Amino acid sequence: MLPKGVFDAVSMSSDYFVDIHNILNHMLKHHHLDLDEFLRLAVEQVEKMLDALPEAISNEPDKLRLREGVRLYALLKEKYSFDTVDIISMLNRYPVFILMKLPNCLLLSEATTTKNRCA
Repeated sequence: MLPKGVFDAVSMSSDYFVDIHNILNHMLKHHHLDLDEFLRLAVEQVEKMLDALPEAISNEPDKLRLREGVRLYALLKEKYSFDTVDIISMLNRYPVFILMKLPNCLLLSEATTTKNRCA
């Protein structure tokens, strides 16, 4: 899943890798998931799984790192997904766009006609 250059730069013995790797492997085994299934879970589901982890195999800083990594993955997936249909509702979830009045020409139903497109 990682480009070779990125994978080669990851230190497999780093504190930032080992514990998170162990937590993730435990979660995959415990919930009978493969990595693709895990990545398709909603962020809220992953957060519940993290909250339920036994203290013996996790600590708060590593759980937080994994939690933030999952959130980042979800945001990047949403941003770069070609499956996004309702872009206006997606943009309205971010504070900067709530303050802006988005032009009607950005609505999908209107964007398909040439006379209603944004200039």
